[in-house]
Amino acid sequence: MNTKTKIKDQAKLLFNSNGTPVITTRHIASALDISQGNLHYHFPNKDNLIMAMYDDFIAGLIEREQFDQINPLSVNELIESTTSNFEWMYEYRFLFVDRDYIWHRMPLIADHFKEFITSKKAQISQLITLYLENDILKSPLLPKQQQVLLDQFELLITSWTCYIPFREDIPSERLPKYFAQLIFRTWIPYLQTEHATSWMESSNLFD
Repeated sequence: MNTKTKIKDQAKLLFNSNGTPVITTRHIASALDISQGNLHYHFPNKDNLIMAMYDDFIAGLIEREQFDQINPLSVNELIESTTSNFEWMYEYRFLFVDRDYIWHRMPLIADHFKEFITSKKAQISQLITLYLENDILKSPLLPKQQQVLLDQFELLITSWTCYIPFREDIPSERLPKYFAQLIFRTWIPYLQTEHATSWMESSNLFD
């Protein structure tokens, strides 16, 4: 593992456990037993380090995309894909927990993440259309109903870490799947009856 990767991994650990505003490059260098100058050789400052980690985060989400514009994913494929995304987001949860701090320091991250979420909502909108065409969702689905599904997706995907303190009963390793299931529970009322039954039986949406 090269030094840059070690620095980012240690920063991720410290940001997640102690909070991004509290941790400095001096803390990260000390934890790695390297000089602060050595760290700054790779990342000139804390903002530069956070930006590099954000780029890694987005790249990881893109790698995990399983969206198919032609063939609708099964519920298990959807849950698996969304769980994988939440596992990655949990690994980089400091980007969500400390969002206000990070966005204030780096508006570029704020602008890019908003655009990224907009693109994800467009994919969900295409998925809704695909499910309507394949008689999985009840038809007609009113534009306002479609917007509700999109808004619920956006709300959960951007604020899920706020809910974690209220679910201390859920082990941390179980949280990604819990949030993935939570997203698709909101779809149940809009599914054709046979598909609603299948979704609940095959995916354990209410476990």
